[in-house]
Amino acid sequence: MVLGVRKEEQRTARHVQQLHDWAIALPRDPGQCATATSRPHQSVTFRRQELHMLQNPHPVSESNRSADITTAMTATMGAIAARIAPASGAQEADLVNLTAAVVLAVPAADHADIVRAPIDGESDFGPKQRYSASATLDELHTATGTVADNPARTVLREHLPVRIDDTVSEVRWPQFTAPANACAVGSMLALPLTADGNTIGVLNLYARRPHAFTTDDRALAAVFADTAAAALHTLMMRTEQHPSAVVCRDVIEQAIGLLMARHGLSSRQAPDTLGRIADRRHESMLTTAHRLIGDVPDAAAPLVPGTLRLTRTDTAHVVIVHVHNDIDYRNAPAFVIGLGEVLIAAEARPVVIDLHEVDFISTEGLAALAALDDRAGRGGSPISLTGSYPVQRQVHVLDLGRNLRCYTDHGAATRAARDGAPG
Repeated sequence: MVLGVRKEEQRTARHVQQLHDWAIALPRDPGQCATATSRPHQSVTFRRQELHMLQNPHPVSESNRSADITTAMTATMGAIAARIAPASGAQEADLVNLTAAVVLAVPAADHADIVRAPIDGESDFGPKQRYSASATLDELHTATGTVADNPARTVLREHLPVRIDDTVSEVRWPQFTAPANACAVGSMLALPLTADGNTIGVLNLYARRPHAFTTDDRALAAVFADTAAAALHTLMMRTEQHPSAVVCRDVIEQAIGLLMARHGLSSRQAPDTLGRIADRRHESMLTTAHRLIGDVPDAAAPLVPGTLRLTRTDTAHVVIVHVHNDIDYRNAPAFVIGLGEVLIAAEARPVVIDLHEVDFISTEGLAALAALDDRAGRGGSPISLTGSYPVQRQVHVLDLGRNLRCYTDHGAATRAARDGAPG
């Protein structure tokens, strides 16, 4: 049975790699996308029935059925989607390519498009607001572009996904469903694309047969919707198709420059770093940029660089220090002083430094950790760290783990510090 499941996993990995190879080979010229992607499941070796197996594998035992494989595949598809349409430099061609990837990856989908929300005088979904390589959808939008209401408009208005199971029996959008059925669209799925709390567009998936979209199809489509939202937002910002685009762009560029100057990052590394910090904090890149440059518009937003907030949890056996914001060159001295005071007050009790709310630490902050490392090695209060993977990686790269023990799990760090166990 294990051998059977392993073969399924190997087969899954092989087919996902085929999709990856297809994705990175897509043309960058939007004019070439129609021929490259109009029938992608026939133009590549990644056959539709084999892709369907990824979502509905048949291992030897039904109890082993696709939970782990589907989870791994969804994560992989997210990475592939991000490769197709990079949020830091998306182009119109990337959005077209992304719709082609959706058709290839979601078993039920026969067509897909991305529709941008109308702005400043745009009254309907014209060609400049749509991204797709499907001639069928061109015909459909020609027939329905000026109707009073359709699924995409409903998504933009209500900010929620919409599903049409059967265009023949659907009664909510009669002016849309009749032409859709005439264009051989039997069912449809529309997902909102959100950025900065606004719905800026819609990812639409279309199937020829009714009742085509399963729960797995919807989950996989949502992965691509996340990437599409980030890419569309970046494109709108760059082309100034978004409210306050110029101001927003200046804020982001200022934050990128700050990262380059403060952390020695290149012009390519800094935008990627800013995007990763935003992803980890589950906030937009603009909000993260405001936070980094110390211009946070919302008083409830995270603490800005240069400030420091430490809290303590004292027990009879251990002292836990919670660090609530990133450590930069301005607050690193306060970080050292604050931790020094804690070590004195600990009176030889073990100390756990909780860095879970820290996304990055400057050179000065790492120097403070090195000083703690040396102090721990000279027999002071035993010190353990607990934090996210990026923080742990920094600790290990600088070889600070010789005396400082670093853990992902807060409970494990507390137990290790209390018991004096090695990491």
